[in-house]
Amino acid sequence: WNPRERLFVRTSYSETVARPSFREVGPYFSQSLETGNLVLGNPALTPSDVTNIDLRVERFFGEGGADMVAASVFGKKIDQPIEKVVFNTTEGLVETWNNNPGEADLRGFEIEARKNLGFLGEPLENVTLSGNYTRIDAEVPIDPRTAASIQSIYNRLPPERRPDFETTRRLFDQPEWIANLDLTWTLPAWQTEFVLSYFRISEVLSVTGSASPSTFFYDSYERSYDRLDFGVSKKFGDG
Repeated sequence: WNPRERLFVRTSYSETVARPSFREVGPYFSQSLETGNLVLGNPALTPSDVTNIDLRVERFFGEGGADMVAASVFGKKIDQPIEKVVFNTTEGLVETWNNNPGEADLRGFEIEARKNLGFLGEPLENVTLSGNYTRIDAEVPIDPRTAASIQSIYNRLPPERRPDFETTRRLFDQPEWIANLDLTWTLPAWQTEFVLSYFRISEVLSVTGSASPSTFFYDSYERSYDRLDFGVSKKFGDG
């Protein structure tokens, strides 16, 4: 919907499937560089049905619409999402992939902006600053078998020592937030572009825990980190 010049409202709805990767179904052992555990694919994985809906508003400014601000909201429902889980076996700890029998609920928002810095002076007319921030709330039920085993362990503790037990947790491999910032300098006469970019991400659930009647393994997270990159690209000829 284009209610006025340079203002756009976009929305979409889709139903699709998330198929397992070759590694997730490959029935061979390897070793995780992050945890040191053995990793085994699961040929019994099934695709996950995914429902997506999102709404985005964009406003463009400046010469040729070079400047812009945008805001989006989005939501997903994922049936039986594929997650990485750790088990204890006679060979030691083994990580594999499993369909969570529940439904994941993912929702969030994103804000984005881009601004040419030419208003600060002629030397900066080919310099652009842009960035975006995404917030994600992704929740999924704990596997009923794991929940039952954890509950049985807790039930053996005195009531005053039993910790609170949540029946849901964060969805596997989904950060709470992501942020990007980049500075781009373009030299049209040289067909060259320089980009300095900064990226930061929250901690991410990388391996989900499991439980048996006698023991359980905690969820493992990849720590929050940031990175700084510098890139140069040049075009040769008209092609």
